[in-house]
Amino acid sequence: MNTVDAVLLWLITYAIPAIITGGLVVFFSRRRINARRDAFIIHAGLGVSILANQYALRFFGWNFPWQPHLFSVVILAVSIVIAIRMLGTFGLWYALSAFLQQLTLLSVSFLLLQTLPLLFVVLLVVPIFTIGHAQKVQHQQMRVLMISLWGAASIALFTVIPDVYLLAALHTLLGTIGIRRSMVYPS
Repeated sequence: MNTVDAVLLWLITYAIPAIITGGLVVFFSRRRINARRDAFIIHAGLGVSILANQYALRFFGWNFPWQPHLFSVVILAVSIVIAIRMLGTFGLWYALSAFLQQLTLLSVSFLLLQTLPLLFVVLLVVPIFTIGHAQKVQHQQMRVLMISLWGAASIALFTVIPDVYLLAALHTLLGTIGIRRSMVYPS
């Protein structure tokens, strides 16, 4: 696969699903804001992107690192318990969302890293990840910076420790703290 093919795959498996998802949320929100409907649309979009990226990986014969380490599973379970303790039932839903977000982010990154250098992958993936979190919150600039840094760090860590479960656990823990402090979720 060459650079042009990689960028085309990024467009098909990540950028276009994100644009369509965002467009649907904006379209339906013009009539009436409904957080549950919007969350469903967003997570369906994440699912489409995950499936498209996993299909592309299979097509090229590249094996995504699905096997977790015992340590990662334990850390993920602990992070879910902490999220539930700090956020109530919403913590469980947030942990599931964090897992889907990480799987989307890392699936497209894994696909692109087969051809493109890390910096280019970060520049293609992180801005969409950050824009996907565009909400009006009390600490808007801090939120954008934190989400951008997490996206870049997550991809970089994945090149060293290819473990989705560990990164989903970290995402859950960091996000839970940010939500609790009203920094990464509307207050």
